[in-house]
Amino acid sequence: MHNAFGTDYNWDWFRGLLGGAELYDHAALQTGTVDVLDPSDASTASLPRTWTGEDEWYNLVPAPQGVRFLAAVDDRTLAQGQRGYYGDPGMGPFHPVTWCQYYDGGKAWLTTLGHDAGDWESPSAFPGAQYFQQMLLGGMESAMGMKPFCQGFSRLCTETPRFMPLSAHSAAGTHVLVAGSGAAGLTAALTAARVPASPWPNARTNSAAARLCRLAACGFPQPVTWWRGTA
Repeated sequence: MHNAFGTDYNWDWFRGLLGGAELYDHAALQTGTVDVLDPSDASTASLPRTWTGEDEWYNLVPAPQGVRFLAAVDDRTLAQGQRGYYGDPGMGPFHPVTWCQYYDGGKAWLTTLGHDAGDWESPSAFPGAQYFQQMLLGGMESAMGMKPFCQGFSRLCTETPRFMPLSAHSAAGTHVLVAGSGAAGLTAALTAARVPASPWPNARTNSAAARLCRLAACGFPQPVTWWRGTA
């Protein structure tokens, strides 16, 4: 958690454990609104859908990919902005702070939160400490096998979300193959998974590729294979 993302930059295995994410920089310590993306996960089930926390809100370059996103910060609520000390402008409209994945035969529950000592005190008047501790405990218990791990159906699938976890896979020049389905099967799968269209005024964010990217947080009913192309 937290500064684990700022260590061992040259260790590929460790980077994979973190979901491919690394700390680049961060803005000032400030309060922000955390949105729970997957309220059915063991680590988030007891949390309100939104809550106020205070942290450094790491700018991650690269951002995590291929993981189940559990919570994100609404960067519009960061009064001092998201530009970091190295000049990174921030992560844009989707800024994940908590996610999970199975990795190399094990389990990884990850969060960039937890900077201040107030997060760890009990009782604590520090903004969001209660919810951070509940989320952390649930994540640890699930990783230990005491509760189901990294399971649930993200509200990204069932609601029109504020944020879209679009990854590099949706960029121009990227092709998507849905194994054993074809165009008709792809349309049916997207409909069955209830993946919403993007509210952003950008046609590419509503493409099949972009909608498939959002299934990284929702689960997919069939195998998905990504590969890069030029056409």
